[in-house]
Amino acid sequence: MSEQSFNKKFEMSLEISATQEEVWRALTDAEELVRWFPLKAAVTPGEGGEITLSWGEGCEGTAPIAVWKENEHLQWKEMHDKDGGFGGDVPVLVDVFLESKGGKTMLRLVQSGFGTGEKWDGFYDSIDRGWNFELRGLRHYLERHKGEDRHVVWAKKSVKGDPAEVADRLIGTRGEILRGP
Repeated sequence: MSEQSFNKKFEMSLEISATQEEVWRALTDAEELVRWFPLKAAVTPGEGGEITLSWGEGCEGTAPIAVWKENEHLQWKEMHDKDGGFGGDVPVLVDVFLESKGGKTMLRLVQSGFGTGEKWDGFYDSIDRGWNFELRGLRHYLERHKGEDRHVVWAKKSVKGDPAEVADRLIGTRGEILRGP
């Protein structure tokens, strides 16, 4: 395996109209997690514990919790192995920091340990899109539907076209999802 830098990181901040305790609970309680993030979750709290997230077969994982500073800092470590095409066991860290700010909570997420190269670039891009979508979902849940269960429906169908054109057809100005029942 050639030497490679793993210093690239993704960082995002988001202000949420909720207390630090409410945001922490949404991030660390399995029942709360499934109200905004995965379809199934399990959490063994504390440093040395673990977090399991699942969106169905083939899209699940368990990660050890390395930092558990209640209401302030959560860190878990994802391992990406050679089967993913990255050339060995590579730890990617996910850190979530919470800070009170004028009655609201500032959430800062940092995901680090990305390597360089085409495969890593694609993975990084998916992380960027994913966290931007999911953390806005967290904010929407806490500000408008706190404590409510959600209902998830997935319609799967193969479509032709490049990703931007398909996204426009589904959710753009002529979006079929926005117009459909």
